[in-house]
Amino acid sequence: MIISPDTAFVQLGTISSTATTVSYLRRSREQTDATQMAASAIVPASTVVHVRVMIALFVVAPRHFVELAILFFLLLAVWR
Repeated sequence: MIISPDTAFVQLGTISSTATTVSYLRRSREQTDATQMAASAIVPASTVVHVRVMIALFVVAPRHFVELAILFFLLLAVWR
């Protein structure tokens, strides 16, 4: 499956970020011209985890969602 940069985020929303990363890293090793395509797929796949965490926070602790979301985004802001 080839994923274009325009549709990468939508298509990778339900695919494991680890599987996507491994798959595209292997492909970029074999085809050096596929590095840009790999980056265009890996970055959106890796950011999906943040959305999943926010959904889990809302499901598990809906009363504390706002406080947890603020802490979560502060953590993301200082994480490097």
